[in-house]
Amino acid sequence: MFAKMLKATSAEQLNLSKISAAWHSTSWLWGLQPNYFNCSLTANCSACAMLVSMGELEMWLADLHVVVHALAAEQTACSTLPEISHALENLTKEKLEALQKHGLKLFQVTVIKESVVYIPCGWVVLMKTTDANLIYGVRKSFFFKTKAAKTSFASARTVMGQTAVGTKMSNVLSFFD
Repeated sequence: MFAKMLKATSAEQLNLSKISAAWHSTSWLWGLQPNYFNCSLTANCSACAMLVSMGELEMWLADLHVVVHALAAEQTACSTLPEISHALENLTKEKLEALQKHGLKLFQVTVIKESVVYIPCGWVVLMKTTDANLIYGVRKSFFFKTKAAKTSFASARTVMGQTAVGTKMSNVLSFFD
């Protein structure tokens, strides 16, 4: 399914077979607990398609690069993922409106059973589940070879480099060239 979906796009994908032989042929299962709420980046800071097989997710998505600059413009400089998460999880209507004046676009989507959501590379995701008992699905990670993806991934790498967890995908930037 993911192969058909990605083939239908006109954007070229990065070939990461030199650093991960199974990257292009692997999909991952995921599952979440009821009443889960989290702010994070996608796995490996890549773009991904998430299929919800059971349950429902409410998501708010934003380009991390824009989030960091908008927060800094509002004197809320954040350089680590926990700081960014805290700032986004505690947004008031007034603070959101101020950030929007600096270019922040926060996209809200409810993803229901048997639907797919696309999350661009280097975007921050606030995710909330319902109280349903079964919330799971499949995701496919990938990188499109675009200037926007390179900029967003570089921002994500900077944030992850300043966050204790880091990421194993440190060589991906060189594949954009």
